[in-house]
Amino acid sequence: MPPDADQALLEDCLAASPGSWEAFVRRFAPLLAGVCRRALRRCRRPSGEQEVADMLQMVFLSFLEKDLRVLRGYRGQGRVEAYLAAVAIRRVFDDTSLGSGGLEMPGEPADPGEGPGSALESREAQALLQGEVDRLAPRARLALALQARGGSLGEIGAALGLSAEAAGQVLSRARLQIRSRLEDPRK
Repeated sequence: MPPDADQALLEDCLAASPGSWEAFVRRFAPLLAGVCRRALRRCRRPSGEQEVADMLQMVFLSFLEKDLRVLRGYRGQGRVEAYLAAVAIRRVFDDTSLGSGGLEMPGEPADPGEGPGSALESREAQALLQGEVDRLAPRARLALALQARGGSLGEIGAALGLSAEAAGQVLSRARLQIRSRLEDPRK
């Protein structure tokens, strides 16, 4: 696609033109999948089909967040492809440096009347839980992160390219997996 057509497609997405997001994904998914694969390899992370698909999904989600802020950041300098590739690389590196893909697990504030032993136990439990969240597949981590930020099943499903029911199943499996591992750490 000529550079002008790519820019027009981006502008259509920003204007929420019907069918523009689907066309955008079809146009740039192959390019960004290759970028994600190479970036994962550079980070010495698994770069099989599933890992690349998960990371590609996270890249596209980052495009949608905060009213398309990342896409609005394109200023017309250089090719749209190059801009999107740079965003994808940055997203892969951010994910690998954060471990959990940016999922924050806010802790319960310690009761001021509790002793230091209780606070230590609470921090240890939270670290254990975060470790189990980090072990989940990126799709499951993303679903939990969106839910933690108040996303509905419909919103989570839309971000993952799933129905609300399927998003609920992803969340249920993730919670079950965490619970199972916490009950039996050998899993």
